[in-house]
Amino acid sequence: MARKKALNKDIRVEIKKSLGRYISIFLIVALGVSFFSGLRSTESDMRYTGDAFSDASNLMDIRVISTMGLNDDVEALSQVEGISGAEPGYMKDVITKQNETDYVVELLSMPEKMNQIQVTEGRLPEKENECLLDNRLKKAFEVKVGDTISFVSGTDTELSEDLTQTSYTVTGFGDSPLFISMERGSSMIGSGQINGFAIVQKDVFTQDYYTQIYLTAADAYDEIAFTDAYTQAVEPVQKRVEALEEERCQARYDEVTKEPRQELNDARKTWQEEKDNADSELDDARAKLDDGWAQLSDAKDQLAEGGEEEVAAQQKATRAVVEKLPLHKLSLEGFGGENMLKLFNSDKWAGLSQSCLGCGTCTFVCPTCQCYDIKEFDSGKLVRRFRCWDSCMYSDFTKMSAGQPRPTQLERFRQRFMHKLVYFPDNNDGVFGCVGCGRCLAKCPIHMNIVKVVKTLGEETT
Repeated sequence: MARKKALNKDIRVEIKKSLGRYISIFLIVALGVSFFSGLRSTESDMRYTGDAFSDASNLMDIRVISTMGLNDDVEALSQVEGISGAEPGYMKDVITKQNETDYVVELLSMPEKMNQIQVTEGRLPEKENECLLDNRLKKAFEVKVGDTISFVSGTDTELSEDLTQTSYTVTGFGDSPLFISMERGSSMIGSGQINGFAIVQKDVFTQDYYTQIYLTAADAYDEIAFTDAYTQAVEPVQKRVEALEEERCQARYDEVTKEPRQELNDARKTWQEEKDNADSELDDARAKLDDGWAQLSDAKDQLAEGGEEEVAAQQKATRAVVEKLPLHKLSLEGFGGENMLKLFNSDKWAGLSQSCLGCGTCTFVCPTCQCYDIKEFDSGKLVRRFRCWDSCMYSDFTKMSAGQPRPTQLERFRQRFMHKLVYFPDNNDGVFGCVGCGRCLAKCPIHMNIVKVVKTLGEETT
């Protein structure tokens, strides 16, 4: 008992010595308790306020975004159990330059029922060349209602490919329930951060597909936003939506690739038909050529025997056979040096070289191709330098310190045939660099025929 009295006395003495400190501690604790009590009491009010705002703007519960686009997905998602509404929309990230600074803006299509915009100044856009800007951009851009703002894609693709308009008249400013935080999201262009949004008419977007779909959950409307009950109402619906991902992605992939696959199949069929026809014509020409060579040999034998009449008759017969050959009227008159630039700059090269693989097989079997490279071999005792076969169809042929003078397959393809048909005869008294043996055609995996090149380019000189 005495010990307890002594302890209480010591406590009173200590309090008297540090009265100011104890009073301060008491006030701090009281202030903290007051703040905590206030926050706890306002928590429900804040939740109710947020829920009221979400209900007033009809804020979506789930958003579906696809890089391949969305079409029939709207109907499919509408049929998901627990979905009470589905609204498609468009979005595209663009860049605008304001005050010497690039800003990333998320361009959104005008909402119909969901995610209603709260206009704080002006009005919503009514025409394709009008837009409403994010309130946050008003101060940053230093623009007002009636000003014009322009956008660019921020990529190699022109913005006009996706939008009917690139410049818009500002009709107002407002807030969107999609952007309730200070951050506006990330982007693949510009700085990587979205600075704000802009609302435009749906007709501005030229895509034949939607880029996003907003969904509302039936059981979520009656729940208070940002509560566990709301989360429990949305989660099962979200899982059912996610379960459709693989099916809908495959369906969209098939839709996107259907036309290109059909074009590819048609092209393959056409190529095979043309190849079969070319092979047939080539076989016929070879047979006729063999007959011609046989007749020519007979004519030579008759000439050796001195029979002039027989020779004349054989020559006449040979000419008759030659005139029946499919290529006997093939003309190379237009391939002189005077037409060099016209042939070189022809736009036909793109189509001719499109299927070329650049394998170089044609140059290795050609009896008139003489291109080579110099290689060095270090044996350890001495260095030997030797020549090895090379091809002008290879990307590293004639590569120098400045790079490849003919960097594309089109240019290398053009070089080969210009050499055979123009450069060589121009420097060798009209003698062409092709002997007509057909080895390149026989070995080429795409059956590129020099005759096809002559016929196609011959149109440029007529």
